[in-house]
Amino acid sequence: MTAHSRTILLGRTADGLFWMARHIERAEAMARLIDAGLHMALTRGAAEANWRSVLDSAGMAGAFAARHGEAEGEPDPAAAIDFLLRDPDNPSSVSNALTQGRTNARMVRTALSRDAWEAVNEAWRRVSADLARPVPEANLPAVLARVKQATALIRDLRETNSSLGSVAGRLEEDPFGTLLGGRQLPDYE
Repeated sequence: MTAHSRTILLGRTADGLFWMARHIERAEAMARLIDAGLHMALTRGAAEANWRSVLDSAGMAGAFAARHGEAEGEPDPAAAIDFLLRDPDNPSSVSNALTQGRTNARMVRTALSRDAWEAVNEAWRRVSADLARPVPEANLPAVLARVKQATALIRDLRETNSSLGSVAGRLEEDPFGTLLGGRQLPDYE
C-alpha cells in the first residue's frame, strides 16, 4: 500500500467519523428543539404555541412550507412535530439524522470501539422502532428523552475513547514519567 493510498484511507475514515458525529449531534439538537417547542406549547397553551419559531430555529420553515403548503398563521403542531421528528423527505429529521449517523458508523466500524458501535446501532434500532409511526403527543416526551439519552451515550463514548487515545499518546511521549508523578510505566516486553 502506497503512502497516497494510506492517506486516502485515513481521509475516508476521518470523514466517516466526522459525519457520523455530525449527524448524531443533529439528531440530538433536533430532539432538544422539539422538546423546547413542546414545553413552550405546554406552558403557553395551545393558542399561543409557536411551532413556526421552532421550524425557523431548525432552519426548516421553508422546507416545511414546501411540503405542507404555505399556510398563514401557526402550522399544525402534529404536522410540525412529525416533520421534524420522522419525515423521510426532511434530511434533518431525527430519524434521518440517526440513519445517516449509523450509515457513516457502519462505513468506519473498524475505527470505532465495540461499545461505540453498539451504542450507535442500538440507538438507531430503538429510535427507528419508536418513529415507525406518528408519535402520539402523550408519548412524545418519553421518545425525545430516549433520543437524547442515546445520543448522549454515543457522544460520551466517543469523547472517552478520544480522551483515552490522547492520554495514551501523551504517556508514550513522556519518557520521564512526569504525567505519572515521576513514576515509569512497567516494561512488559
